[in-house]
Amino acid sequence: LQNLLPLREDDDGAIVTQYAMNPVGDLGLLKMDFLGLKTLTVIRNTCEMVKRLRGTEVPIDRLPLDDARAYDLLNKGNTVGVFQLESGGMRDLCRRFRISSVEHITALVALYRPGPMDLIPNFIERRHGRAPIEYAHPLLEPISRETYGVLIYQEQVMQATQILAGYTLGGADLLRRAMGKKKAEEMAKQRSIFVKGAARVNGIPEAKANEVFDTLEKFAGYGFNKSHAAAYAIVAYQTAYLKANYPVEFLAAMMTNEMGATDKLSVVLAEARAMGVEVLPPDVNEGEVTFTPALTAPAGRSASGAPPPGEASPGPAEAPPMAIRFGLAAIKGVGEMAVRSILEARASGGPFKSLADLCERVDTRTVNRKVLEALIRCGACDCFGQTRASLMAGVEHTLTRAANVVADRQRGQSSLFAMLEARETAPGGDLPQLPEWPQSQLLAAEKELLGFYVTGHPLTPYAPLLEKYTLCNSTTAKDVPARTLTRLGGLITGLQPGVSKK
Repeated sequence: LQNLLPLREDDDGAIVTQYAMNPVGDLGLLKMDFLGLKTLTVIRNTCEMVKRLRGTEVPIDRLPLDDARAYDLLNKGNTVGVFQLESGGMRDLCRRFRISSVEHITALVALYRPGPMDLIPNFIERRHGRAPIEYAHPLLEPISRETYGVLIYQEQVMQATQILAGYTLGGADLLRRAMGKKKAEEMAKQRSIFVKGAARVNGIPEAKANEVFDTLEKFAGYGFNKSHAAAYAIVAYQTAYLKANYPVEFLAAMMTNEMGATDKLSVVLAEARAMGVEVLPPDVNEGEVTFTPALTAPAGRSASGAPPPGEASPGPAEAPPMAIRFGLAAIKGVGEMAVRSILEARASGGPFKSLADLCERVDTRTVNRKVLEALIRCGACDCFGQTRASLMAGVEHTLTRAANVVADRQRGQSSLFAMLEARETAPGGDLPQLPEWPQSQLLAAEKELLGFYVTGHPLTPYAPLLEKYTLCNSTTAKDVPARTLTRLGGLITGLQPGVSKK
């Protein structure tokens, strides 16, 4: 490449060209875009979880394309996490359009872009029979019947030139490219070819042929590649199908995908709550590296979901997971290496009984003081039955003692007094017994480390006041007419100062 064009290093150290896109092509070099889709990882992880937990194989590449639950979810606008359809405008469009096929999703993906958006109102009116479906020429009906007479795709424009003016496939593609780039000289040449071809092949008069060419030119500027839109539509349908039929597994996979982005994670957490899926707090004895589906504990069952003695255990398909356990690696300040150390110790020696037991069994080089404090402050050590204040106050002493115990164990020594002490001391008995932190401190730590509140909400004490005085909330405020006074109550979570041009 260095013999053909100027190169340089970008900020990340990658080698880039200093020429723009078109000159690179003019030099005879091939430019390719490689698109990485996180969504494909979400789909794969969801299917794996469904198989592991329910014993059900999801035929993801052979899904029935008429699933009522999937279309109901789309038409209600519940599209958080649904590929290509999650923006506010797209959700509104889904509600207004009433999707009933993958072809409809394909059309919306192609239309929802700057330019073609202008066609959307008329497209919706035609879809619901409130506007007439018109064709620039009767021969265009078979090509554009699926899209209610609107030419949305580049392929439709190419087919139209073939049928109306006898273009070859190669010639049709050249015309499409010329229309897209709006080169006046090339367009005048193509118009002449089209008009002559239309007269020769179908006997279309010159005036009508020019009128049809103008219509094609208008749509060609908007045209989207249908094969691209259809591929996106299939992925969109797959995510809608999984969310509608396996919501807990799908949401768990999504949360895992957004583990590093607290703002995006909080959106998925809010969606889980809206769908009635409980998000359980992190727990060193229950949690995994990632977010995992879990059975909630209905009356008569233990937290693990085990039935009472004498009751048959339900099969995977009969007992779908009802909650999601927060992933330990998603806690701010707790790395994946530390979590792996905790899981290995738990797998080999069973659940941890106390903070001291945890410190003695894990590798304290990875599960260090900083990690332990994060685990305690977010509530992942609440299972030890001690207040977070007590656990935090005892971290230093517990780590020092654990280091001594491990060193003795490695030397093959065991103190008689230590054995007696271990037998007599209740778990956590050597920790200072302190009252719990105030609620505000608990909640602030949870919000900082997890991105959401676990043990309550700062506004809970004010709920009756808010109920009495607010006229709308952040959702219903969107429906308040412009220039209308209203009143809402809430918690300011961020401030963005700015200076306008005035």
